Amino acid sequence: MILDGRTSFAQNASLNTGAPGAYVIGDVIDTGRANGVGPGLPLFIVIVVKASATSGGAATLALRLVSSTTGTINPATATAHGESPTFALAALVAGREVWTFAFPPCTSNRWWSLVQVTGGAAFTGGAITAVVTTDPTAWRAYAAART
Repeated sequence: MILDGRTSFAQNASLNTGAPGAYVIGDVIDTGRANGVGPGLPLFIVIVVKASATSGGAATLALRLVSSTTGTINPATATAHGESPTFALAALVAGREVWTFAFPPCTSNRWWSLVQVTGGAAFTGGAITAVVTTDPTAWRAYAAART
């Protein structure tokens, strides 16, 4: 399967470096449907650390899959569909796949995003990639084609 930027939440997206809290990270995916993700093949999100996370303290990271009826995602009011475990700073190293999560079956929300939940201390660096795939065991990243 070939996926493009429209089917990914984040491509080497920098972690938010604000104070501990909840922030939208990467892009918002518009399903183009008022009734959200419809029936069909199961879909999964695979999240990989692209640049090791750094912090001046003991930052922690959790990631939450959310949806909304509007394109402006508010982390405080968006509908949560799942949350990763909380990862300590030492676990957020480049190349590590940190979370694979199955999209829930049909929901009523059109817009989807990931929320970064920072705890402990602010991040000073780090990046993730989060893609949508039908087969999380066979998913691979390849360099972008440039012409």
